[in-house]
Amino acid sequence: MKFKSFKPHPFLICGLLLVLCGFTFLEVKHKASAKITEGNTLDKIVLLSQDRCFVLLNKTKKLITSLYASEKEDGPVLLPSGRYSGVLPAEYIQVYHLSHSKQNEVVKLFDGDVDNSVVPDWKPLVKPSEIWVRIPEELKFNLENLEFYDGNGDIVTGAVRTYFIRRSAVADGSWKREQGPVFDGKDFRAWSTGKDPLLWSPEKTDARYKLPETMDVAYIVFKMDTHLPNEIRLMGNWLPYKKPALYKPEMAPLGNMLGMVILWPDVVDPRNVWAGVAEHKWEALKGYTAYRDYTDWKTFEGKEGEFTFEPSAWGGALRDTYYQRMHDAGKEVMVCPQNVPDWFLEANYPKELRGGSNVPKAWDADGEDPKSYAKIAQLYYRVTARYGRNKDIPQEFLTVREEPFYPNQPANKPKAGLGTVQYIQIDNEPDMHWAGRQAYQNGREYAAISSACYDGHKGALGPGHGVKTADPSMQVVVGGIVGGVGFMRGMIDWSKENRGYKLNDKGKKVVDLPFDIIDYHVYHNTANSTQDQQKSTTGICPEKSTATERAIAFLQLSHEECGGMPVQISETGYDIHPESTQRALTTPTRSILQTQADWGIRTALLYARLGIYRIYTYMATDVTDPTATKYTTSGEIDKVNGYKRRPAADFKAQLNKLMGNYSYKKTLSADPAVDVYALNKDEMYVLWIPDHVSRTGVYELNLGSSKAVIHSFVEGADEMKKEVVSTENGKLKITVTETPVFVSRQ
Repeated sequence: MKFKSFKPHPFLICGLLLVLCGFTFLEVKHKASAKITEGNTLDKIVLLSQDRCFVLLNKTKKLITSLYASEKEDGPVLLPSGRYSGVLPAEYIQVYHLSHSKQNEVVKLFDGDVDNSVVPDWKPLVKPSEIWVRIPEELKFNLENLEFYDGNGDIVTGAVRTYFIRRSAVADGSWKREQGPVFDGKDFRAWSTGKDPLLWSPEKTDARYKLPETMDVAYIVFKMDTHLPNEIRLMGNWLPYKKPALYKPEMAPLGNMLGMVILWPDVVDPRNVWAGVAEHKWEALKGYTAYRDYTDWKTFEGKEGEFTFEPSAWGGALRDTYYQRMHDAGKEVMVCPQNVPDWFLEANYPKELRGGSNVPKAWDADGEDPKSYAKIAQLYYRVTARYGRNKDIPQEFLTVREEPFYPNQPANKPKAGLGTVQYIQIDNEPDMHWAGRQAYQNGREYAAISSACYDGHKGALGPGHGVKTADPSMQVVVGGIVGGVGFMRGMIDWSKENRGYKLNDKGKKVVDLPFDIIDYHVYHNTANSTQDQQKSTTGICPEKSTATERAIAFLQLSHEECGGMPVQISETGYDIHPESTQRALTTPTRSILQTQADWGIRTALLYARLGIYRIYTYMATDVTDPTATKYTTSGEIDKVNGYKRRPAADFKAQLNKLMGNYSYKKTLSADPAVDVYALNKDEMYVLWIPDHVSRTGVYELNLGSSKAVIHSFVEGADEMKKEVVSTENGKLKITVTETPVFVSRQ
């Protein structure tokens, strides 16, 4: 009603005065106790009473004020106890979808915009799927009400179900789910508290829900089909907490950014596999610092229960020999078994669903149960037992096929503790949504296989299962996820529920996670640096991609929830086919091969600056008979022309030789990019233009020395070109291009 037509009753005026007086009293009391958050029981009772009176009077004040004003007051209200009351701000809500989807869409459920509909995926791989809302453990939050905003349209099938998990249920390990409201989309552009799950049906839609009591909630789970409300509000009161500062990880040596993904034919001559390492191939590979051995399950177990290593069942490569060669040369080795063998598929999948990328469990087995992955957990034990550092392996787990496959072929022999492999990766890209549900795992499902392969699910699977059971020192790596941190949060929450907590080396209680290193894949491109490239997309230089934001998100997650464990990237790179959707670009001054080299070096520099632990480029050589298909021409070594290094391989070998042991120290300039690296007291300046249009610039370095050495890349060489120049009063003006250049004091 409008002010001019409203005639207040005398009793209303008196009531208003009483409310204002009461409000004034509590405001004064509030200022005296706003910082009180803890105390004895009597203090807490008093503060709770004050809070309730404050809220009641505030609501009365708003009601009366609304009679005179057309605008509604929004925003949380600070209570006398120091808590806040109202709609929980989105900044305190962590949300993820347990299915392949546009994860950024589910965040919009809490952004306050009621006009935008939220559809994570019209054809979700997991159906029904779950959206998990986490309330951070540090936030003391009491849920008083839950509200949905219904947009346009209707939910024809698949109403959204809600479940609450209290903090007490997390603490006692039960993780009991309590039914909450149903959202059926029948309210049309209105807020509602949803429908009572015990009374609601598709035909009976007027059974309104009311939260029975204030709830100290840890998680809210929404089980959905495809449709969601436009907006969700969590109403309640909370005590804010100080969020962790931006994580600054320990910087790894620049050489760690120069790893490579390899296949066994990149190391061995297929026509003479029993000779071991092919020397001309090793010569081309040795400039890299680490190798991700991308292999198949059938390499080590060609038939069920029949293990082979040297020679291996698939390809016949002498893996003992070339792992030893890499180890002796100071190279780190990470083994990544993937692709399930035919004998497993035939026993566990219907014919129409069989494929090498399938999840290594029976098709109808529970994806969240570690027992479903017992068979592959045995494989990880066997590989670790042979190549790890523990020689005390029971004989029953060392059996191998000792009969040669072919005449004059060497025979496998039982061995343990060879000590040549430092890392092992649990599968590859477990969230590969493009290969169907049979090849896809969500975060909770992948946590289950990780737990089985990590330590036999804390020993529950028995002897002979899991990496840590064979060698506690072997580092277990997440299998290169293609999604974002939401996938990792699903893994972490499953681990909280199913593995619990442990004390770390500092005596701090932490989640018992079934991995030691976080790993994801990223291909810098105009498709938002995802693997969802379309015909019109191309590669893009790393600085103009979403690489920085994504790396920071993973590093921050590691800091806040994983004890600061290392974060690495086991696949990134660029194609050289001119029609590939992941191609490097030609520029007015650089060919596609030269740009691949420039961007490869700049990728290493970018991630070294951010604090990523290690990078592996995909991959050493092109696939056989490459086409415009993405990733088929990512090779940095030309195997067609005698395994000659392409410029990318030349540059990385030269960079490793120059400053592989240096670590990032600081940035002097963003554009031109100027970074300082250090090794003890020695410093190296790295300069480049972070662009891809052949732009140049000039930068003046203040070196404080009379002479400087400029190091620049040379195609076809083992070392960089070195040019000694004089400075002017200790300063050096240098022209900077999109190809990095390196400067040191003489």
